[in-house]
Order: sequence, then C-alpha cells, then structure tokens
Amino acid sequence: MPYETMLYYIWWNDWCHNYEDKETWNYFKNKSFDDEFKEMIKRLYITQDYNPILFVEHLFYNDTLMKTSPYCLQYYLNDRLYYIVPEKQIHYSLMKSEIIVRIKTTDIVEREFDGDGYIITSEVQDVIKGKIIPTCKDITIPDTPDEYVRPEPYFQINEPGKCFQFVFNNKYSEDFLEFGQIGNEYIVFIDLVPFYADSHPFTLCTDSLNNCYYISKITQDPYFGIYYIFLIKNDIVLDYNFLLNYGDSLLTYNEWRQKLQEKIDEILNKNYTSVDDNIINNSDISVYPNPADDFIYIKNKDLIDYTISINNLLGQQLIVKKSDNVSNINHIDISEIPSGVYFIVTESAKSRKVVPIVIR
Repeated sequence: MPYETMLYYIWWNDWCHNYEDKETWNYFKNKSFDDEFKEMIKRLYITQDYNPILFVEHLFYNDTLMKTSPYCLQYYLNDRLYYIVPEKQIHYSLMKSEIIVRIKTTDIVEREFDGDGYIITSEVQDVIKGKIIPTCKDITIPDTPDEYVRPEPYFQINEPGKCFQFVFNNKYSEDFLEFGQIGNEYIVFIDLVPFYADSHPFTLCTDSLNNCYYISKITQDPYFGIYYIFLIKNDIVLDYNFLLNYGDSLLTYNEWRQKLQEKIDEILNKNYTSVDDNIINNSDISVYPNPADDFIYIKNKDLIDYTISINNLLGQQLIVKKSDNVSNINHIDISEIPSGVYFIVTESAKSRKVVPIVIR
C-alpha cells in the first residue's frame, strides 16, 4: 500500500475516534468549498481507488471506541459535496462510486425458482476507477425464496478483475430489458453496499468476501437524479443525462473517458496545506526498527501512563498493552502478526498519537 494511502486511512480512523457524530455533522453542514474540503475529497478518492473492497470493508467497520462511524463521515462529506461543489453531478458521481468500469455483457442465466430474475455476467474491458476489481465466483442461487444452496457453476473466471456478475430480482424489470443484452457494452458507476444493507436491483458477488455486495442504484439515484450506467453503441457513449455537460454532442468512448479523466485529475493533482494533520504529528514518539521483523520498540519522551496498540487498516486492534512507567522505552513482540502495513497508536488521558509501520 502506498504510504500516502496509508496515512489517509490513519486520518480517517483518527477522525472517527475523536469526533462525535453530532460534531462531524455540524462541521460538514456549514462547510464551504475551500482547500480543506478539497483535500478531504482527494483523500477519499485515493483510498477508494487503491482498493475498493478494502475501502468498503473499512467503511462499515465500527469498533466500540469510535465516536462516529467511517460510513457517517463519508456520508456527511458526500452530502455536503453535492450541495457546494461546482459541476455537482459529475463530482458526486465520481465520489459516490468506488468502481467505474467499461463492461460487455457475455452471459445471461435464468434463476431457478419461479423463473424470477436473471444472472448476467459481464467482462470488464477497461477500469477507470478501482485498481483492484473482484474475481467472479459461483453465485449462490436460491431454489426457493427462503433457501440458499450452492448450485453447479454457471460461470466462473479464475483471473482477478475480469468480470462482474449481476443478479436481477425481477425477471421483467425495465432495468433488465436495457441491461441484459448479450454483446452490449456499458460504462457503470458502482457504489458497493454490504450484503446486509437495503435491497437493490443488482448484486455483485466477489471472491474476496464471504458474502455478496449489492450494487447500489446502478441505473439512477432517485434522490440526486444521477445516472450510473451509460450504453456504448458503435463506440459512442450515449450520455443523454449529460454527465459531462456536453449537451447534444455525444462523444466516442475514448473522448468521453478523457473528459472524465480530466475531472478526476482536478481532484488528484492539487496539494492543499490547510488540513489539520495533527494526527500524524509524531515528534513526541518514535518507533524502531521500521520496517520491523520480530520486535518493535516505542519511545515516548514523556514518562506517563499510556496505552500502546497495533492496528490494521480497518482500525482493528491486534495487540494492546500498557506502557512501562519505569522507562520511556517499550517493546512489543510482533512475530505473530502477518506481513503488511499497520499503525501504532499511543493514547493517554491528554493525547493520541499515530505512527505507521511496516512489518516484514
């Protein structure tokens, strides 16, 4: 994981541990489109793009120490973004979607009970957002509405990032008639929502999770009026909702993608300095060695009672221990922790400090 992305996860977790839900809401409800807000948008986009599945798992993770949930933080930011950002439709679409891909419908299978619905498999041809795309898997299809069993495989690709599978709950839905044509190509903006969330017309099943993900409002968001699917016909993007604001001038896919990339670059290619990054102000604490193998040492300049924890990128605590009041140097055995990127959190009655670390 890039160092920058890791720091953004740290910022995300630190906010959730330090600010109450009401404080977060009050902060965003009056926020202007200033450099601080633009930096937050940039951080959200980068963490989504690096690994959408990890991002959504983090989004819906909530431990007992969090004062506000990661999901609420994202929701308040996106809600405010829609009302204050110029060209709100495209910016909101870019931020609301964890994955943006060009796909081609390759297979349609009727579901088994009551002839109610279809499974549609689509090959991924181009990825615009979401560097890690899930692998298709065998979909669990119910024999009856109340029983779920694993059928014989209908379709499977073992290579990661090659296809999406969508489940239509209604055989005769208007969405299916538009989407379920073999050979058709589309651009889809995918907002991943966990299995336990409210039902949506499509389901994305992945290898990397133990359950399925619903694709939220892939055709249209009725609240904001934003489309998430665009038909490509004869290499022309049928952008009748004018997502990119080019009126009646329809663009080829490459032209449309370039225009979209320009909007993405507006988010990513600026550096803002007004964001409070006190969460990674670690001058009072040092961790060594870093990268580490079996042990790490934590040195704090203040001889005070504090708690040391090692956390993964979801904010889950893997190790927790109290500091040694006799010495300002503490050591932790990390030999049982898998290789990867983590962060050390030291917390006392007066402060909370975060330091990233790589375990080899």
